[in-house]
Amino acid sequence: MVLEELHAILSSYHFRSSKRYPALLEYVVNKTLDGQSGDLKERTLGVEVFDRQPDYDTNADPVVRFSASEIRKRIAQYYH
Repeated sequence: MVLEELHAILSSYHFRSSKRYPALLEYVVNKTLDGQSGDLKERTLGVEVFDRQPDYDTNADPVVRFSASEIRKRIAQYYH
């Protein structure tokens, strides 16, 4: 059921035109369902989802924080 809802969200108008936001949302949902939510750290997401180097500066490159914020906004729009 969770994965069905995820796929509905990802195929919606709010997400289908982006590559970055669906990738992050799907990664987070799958890790959470696998019981690995404790591994969801900003640096790990940057490396695993956005192909950043393991030593990238999260302050200089806020891709994870920006993307998470945008995902929350788009999910709110989807359910509105």
